[in-house]
Amino acid sequence: MKIVFLGNFEPVHSTESHHRKAWLKLGHEVIALQENKTTTDKVIEACKDAQLFQWTHTHGFQTSGSVLLTEMMDRIHELEVKTFSYHLDVYFGLEQWDHRDSLVGKHPSWKVQHFFSTVGSKDEEFKKRGVNHHWLPPAVDADGCYLGQRQEHLVFDVGFAGSVNYHPEYPWRKTMVEALMKRYGTRFRVFQGVREQSLNNLYASVKVLVGDHCFAGEPMYWSDRLPETCGRGGFIVYPATAGMTIPAAVYEPQNIDDLISQIDYYLEHDVEREELRKHCFEWVKEHDTYTHRLREILRVMECESHSACP
Repeated sequence: MKIVFLGNFEPVHSTESHHRKAWLKLGHEVIALQENKTTTDKVIEACKDAQLFQWTHTHGFQTSGSVLLTEMMDRIHELEVKTFSYHLDVYFGLEQWDHRDSLVGKHPSWKVQHFFSTVGSKDEEFKKRGVNHHWLPPAVDADGCYLGQRQEHLVFDVGFAGSVNYHPEYPWRKTMVEALMKRYGTRFRVFQGVREQSLNNLYASVKVLVGDHCFAGEPMYWSDRLPETCGRGGFIVYPATAGMTIPAAVYEPQNIDDLISQIDYYLEHDVEREELRKHCFEWVKEHDTYTHRLREILRVMECESHSACP
């Protein structure tokens, strides 16, 4: 099956790059077009003999051409190519930085036939904005699911891998990091910008990774930090979330006392921590890679085989 994919492929760690690898692993042809460098004309031309069009829009990226993006989507649909997006972002409730809440349903990238997202409790909100939404949890690149090598300069009892300068609508991230610094001092470290093999090595070195995501506690949403950490061999304590399938250690969302209690427990119970780490590692490899997710997309879109698409 031929898939035309409009997105950001320049970073090797981007979601689009991981999706592209998964499509190739499944045996499909992928025409990857860099969203801010290609044209609407090239996208339409590539779709003329394609079965699927995937668009992962990056905030602020523009695609020029002789036709507008809205007309590009109309042309693709006239060719009877099935269209979809699969995003990891939270949209509702986030407005201050990029106005993403108020833009839901308005940008042409929302005009795909199927919009898959990791936020499972917002079907009605998406529907009100004219979006055909499907819940699909985040995953990890299957090739990234291996155990890293312990690095002495990365050995800490507690670590957080992610951004501290976070959405102003969710101030608890900064509160959490400050509390962990106060509690653990030099035993705690924040890591930023670590990707791919270096991330696996980090997870092999830190005893307990701390989990958090935007609006932690909302049902049926967790970020890719959970499968990324478990699938790359790390041990994480994550906010308890209704609907969460990965059997990781959890704490009460946005409760620093319970988070610290869980961290201390697993720091003191090495055998139990290691057994749970191994269990989650194997679980993610079996259930939570992007290969699994893209197969589910094909099933939902009734494109499980080449003949099922136009």
